[in-house]
Amino acid sequence: MDFESLNYDNKAIYVTGRMRTATGSLVVGNRIVIIDKAAALNGGTVTLIFIDDLALPNSAGLALPNSAGLAEIIKPVEPLDAAALSGPAFFLTQPGNNKLVLYTLTHPLGAHNITPTTS
Repeated sequence: MDFESLNYDNKAIYVTGRMRTATGSLVVGNRIVIIDKAAALNGGTVTLIFIDDLALPNSAGLALPNSAGLAEIIKPVEPLDAAALSGPAFFLTQPGNNKLVLYTLTHPLGAHNITPTTS
């Protein structure tokens, strides 16, 4: 992984990164790792949840940076107040020079749902 980032909210701890081959010569995808915050803070058993290879939305004339149409570098958006800590979690990527994609993650510890929005 490279371009790693760390964030948290009331429910979870999030680690994001761009995935490369073992030699580091080729980008092969992206990853969000979700950790149950309560279990981690209480010394309980921690099960990692992986979300791999978020795709870029096929809208708004995005120039895809790679042939697979995957987001390369995903960064969590830092919650700045108590209301934001309650979720949902947000992540950003920049697929082109003048575009942003905001991913909204709901239910991170269960049947999570990710919705992209392009600006």
